[in-house]
Amino acid sequence: MPLVPVNATPTTEPRTESPAQVLAAYHAHQGMTGRGNSAFTTAAHSFLRRWPAVQAWAQEPLRVQLAANTATHPFITFLLVTGRLHPGWDYLVHRKFSSL
Repeated sequence: MPLVPVNATPTTEPRTESPAQVLAAYHAHQGMTGRGNSAFTTAAHSFLRRWPAVQAWAQEPLRVQLAANTATHPFITFLLVTGRLHPGWDYLVHRKFSSL
């Protein structure tokens, strides 16, 4: 059986959003769902300072990805469900997801 890539190939071109646009979308999502707090906002800012092109995070080693603190998890989940981030299956298998 031939080997296949473990990452799904995006069907569209990757988004080219600025960190400010991503953050604005996250804030809108928080307002719409009634979730969020200052810790989540600070974590999102920190994430975007380190990875202004969010998909670059998916290229980090699994140990770096799994080291994200619990305040960062909601932002990463937001990036996943909105199609902004496409990590490998290894991350998806290891990460425990809470409710959306």
